[in-house]
Amino acid sequence: GVMKGSVRQTFGGNMRMTYRKNKFNISNNLNVNITNGNNGAWGSFSEFVNANPYYPVTNEDGTIPRDLDVYKRANYADITATNPYYNAMLPSENRSKILSVTNNTNLNWYIIDNLRWTASMSLNTTNTDNMNFTDPAHTKYASSDYTKQGEYSSSKSRSWRYTMNTGIAYALSLNDHNLTFNGRAEIRSTSSNTESFVATGFPKGVGAIPSFAYSFKENSTPGYSESISRGVSFLGTFNYNYKYRYLFDASLSSDGSTSFGRDKKFQTFWSVGAGWNVSKESFAKDWDSYYAGSDIFGTASYLSGYANPNLEWQVVKKTSVGIDLMFWDNRLLLTMDYYHTNTNPLVVSIQQKPSSGLSTLPINLGHLN
Repeated sequence: GVMKGSVRQTFGGNMRMTYRKNKFNISNNLNVNITNGNNGAWGSFSEFVNANPYYPVTNEDGTIPRDLDVYKRANYADITATNPYYNAMLPSENRSKILSVTNNTNLNWYIIDNLRWTASMSLNTTNTDNMNFTDPAHTKYASSDYTKQGEYSSSKSRSWRYTMNTGIAYALSLNDHNLTFNGRAEIRSTSSNTESFVATGFPKGVGAIPSFAYSFKENSTPGYSESISRGVSFLGTFNYNYKYRYLFDASLSSDGSTSFGRDKKFQTFWSVGAGWNVSKESFAKDWDSYYAGSDIFGTASYLSGYANPNLEWQVVKKTSVGIDLMFWDNRLLLTMDYYHTNTNPLVVSIQQKPSSGLSTLPINLGHLN
C-alpha cells in the first residue's frame, strides 16, 4: 500500500507544428514531462503493523512518546519498542524529480513524383534528482554518536540523446523495367552522467541542509560516473524486376559504434537475391489450373511463411494507479493518474526481401515500455 504523505505529481505538455506547401512537408513535435515524487517521512508500513495497538499514541500531556515501551533485562541490554509515529512527525524527507524534454522534427520533400527526400531529428534530455534526508532525532540514531545522527543522501543524473537521419527514395517504371533505390544515413549519440554523495551528522532542527553536516558518510566518497556512446549507419538498397518475371535485389550497409574496439568500430554487411516468377512466362499461360495448385509436373503449393519454433507469446502487462482528492465540500477535485505498459517479449514483423517469396516474418525482438 501507499503510506500516508506519499504524493506523485505529474505534469505534461505537447506542442505540434506542421507546415505544408506543395510537395514539401515539415513537422515539429515538442513534449515536456515533469514528475515530482514525495514519499514522506512515514517510513515502512511494517513498522506500524509491528507496533502493538494497545500502546497509547500520545502521552497524557499530548506529546508524542519516542519509545512505546522499554523492556529492561538484568545483565543484558534493554529492548526498546520504538514509536513509528514519533519518527513520522520528524521533518525527514524523501523526494524525487524527473524532467524530460523531447523534440522530434520530420521533413518530407517530393522533389519529383518518383523521387523523395526525408530527414528527421530527435532530441531528448532527461534530468533526475533524488534526495533522502533522515532527521537526527530518528530513533535509529538513539545509540549513535552525535556526529553520526542524521543522514542526507543526494543523487543527480543527466542524460542527453540525439538521433539524426536523412534518406532518399527513388522509383522508376519504364516500359517493362521497374526499379527502386533507397539510401539512408544516420548518426546518434547518447551521453549521461551521475553524481552522488551521502552526508552524516546533523544538529537537531536544521532540516535538510547538507552544509550543516559534520562530514561525508564514513568510508565513503562522492560518487560520479559518465558514459558516452555514439554511432553512425549507412544503408543502400536496390530492387529491380523485368515484367515482374525476373527479380533482383541487393543491399549494402555499414555501421559504426564506439561500443566496439578502436580499430573495429565499423562493420559492413551485404546481401543479394534473385527470383524468377515462372507463372509470368508466356509458355506457362496454357498450363491448366496453375493457380489452383497444380502444374504440368503435378500438384504444386505456394510458400505462405517460414516456421519459427522459438516464437513466444507477446505478453502485455499494464499498471494503472490513480488518486482522487476532493477539497472544500467537493468544490475542488484533484485527480492524478499513472499509467505504465510493458510488452515483453515483443512480436515484430520484419520485412523480407522480395526474392525470398515472403513479405514479412514475425520474430521476438526486445521489449516495449
